[in-house]
Amino acid sequence: MPLRSVLESVLRLYENKFKSKSIALEMDLADCPPIHALQGEIKQLLANLISNAADAVEPGGKIRIALAPAEQGEGVEIEVADNGPGVPEKNRTHIFEPFFTTKEDVGTGLGLWVSKEIAERHGGKIELGSGTDNGLGGAVFTVFLPFAARLEAAGGAA
Repeated sequence: MPLRSVLESVLRLYENKFKSKSIALEMDLADCPPIHALQGEIKQLLANLISNAADAVEPGGKIRIALAPAEQGEGVEIEVADNGPGVPEKNRTHIFEPFFTTKEDVGTGLGLWVSKEIAERHGGKIELGSGTDNGLGGAVFTVFLPFAARLEAAGGAA
């Protein structure tokens, strides 16, 4: 599955939200080998992260999305970073739990839990980085998904 085109299709879903909040979108999308994954699930994972970032930033805020081969060379990494308030230390250990939310009046608290489940089901992982690491000061989520060859070599399929 070509991850770049899937990511671009998800971004198109949020164009109006970005425009209405005057969100600046920075993209650094490298060409990567395809991954073996269920396209609908990967779209859901990406949509959850992008929607959360758009909700977190103030009008005029900034979101950066990067796609690149992983440093260890076994898959791809997708980073979604924003310049919102970040995730408070007290919430960091609970952020991937089902029904945990910091939003008032919206959401179910399932988005990040579902995203984590999808990443793990595909042999990958999702991590919350430090807001100081992302260069924007807000939250930064990094998703690792293995290349098709790695899953096939392991004898599994997502």
